[in-house]
Amino acid sequence: MRLSKVIERLYLKVFVGIVVTPHETAVSVALTKGNEVVQSKKETFETTAVSEAMVNFIESNLSETPLYYIACLNPAESQGAIPVCSEKEAEAYTDLSTALTLCHDKGWMLYTSKPEVDALQRRYRSFGVDFIFSPFVVMEHFFADKVNAEASLYVLVQESQLSIAVFEEGRLLFGDHAHVETEEVLPEEETHISFDFEGEGLGEGIHLDDIDAIDDLEGLDDLGSIEDLDAIEDIDEFAEEISDFREQHGEDADAHGGDALEAFGIDYKRFETIQRALQRFYGEERYENKFVENVYIADAFGVSDDMKRYLEEELFLKVVIRHIDLAGEVVKLAKREAEHAV
Repeated sequence: MRLSKVIERLYLKVFVGIVVTPHETAVSVALTKGNEVVQSKKETFETTAVSEAMVNFIESNLSETPLYYIACLNPAESQGAIPVCSEKEAEAYTDLSTALTLCHDKGWMLYTSKPEVDALQRRYRSFGVDFIFSPFVVMEHFFADKVNAEASLYVLVQESQLSIAVFEEGRLLFGDHAHVETEEVLPEEETHISFDFEGEGLGEGIHLDDIDAIDDLEGLDDLGSIEDLDAIEDIDEFAEEISDFREQHGEDADAHGGDALEAFGIDYKRFETIQRALQRFYGEERYENKFVENVYIADAFGVSDDMKRYLEEELFLKVVIRHIDLAGEVVKLAKREAEHAV
């Protein structure tokens, strides 16, 4: 231990945080002396693979000292959080047969796909990974000033993933991790909007210009849930939203507003994902249901004002949005873990 303290005084420590998205990889580096950050760097590489430039950037910083830690945010689609730590109790929430699990804070469980973690470690084998952090831990740390209060909804928004949780007095009551498709570009005319349903018995999708398709849907007359019927109304409301958008922007909505219109549709998908998660939290007996009034959003991608409006007007939530630098937060978590390990 004494030798360790001597080495720590002689050398800098380097912490590297890696976050991969569908299109790029962000790498943050912090050089520290004691508890003080003496230098910070960040580079974004337009690749999801390990490029030569990325390796050179990381290794050039590691050469500063023999004391370094490399961490990354878990990008796995198959991961989540469960409000119990018992393996037996956890089976009621999801299949953990091919999962790695970790009891966090002696109160709730993190799980992730073992094959995806193995693939991640192979991807970064050239320099190795010391820590892999769950988005739920990042979210808990980022909102440390909020999670110990009354039950509230928390959302981490990445480009194509949402991590959704309910915390009350530091306890996780609910966790959901979802993929949100971001590649789809909205069609030019609102009458051609298609919408993929995830409700039971609703098939692959509906085109609003093919009204007969609604009559042909098998099982529609037998729907036993008002939420399923509401899904049809949501399509009409969404079509009206698109129509309003076009009226406000005129020809620019198509000529110059394509990106804005696409973001509009993606944020609607994010809203729907959050809405479905809340319905599960409120409706399933296995969760300790608590009414939530506030939603705290950690925005790593850049959500539009429309998503905030959806949550306020449709779900009657009070919305707080904070921008989050994910790679920087991963570095902070790596520093905390390294301090606890000493």
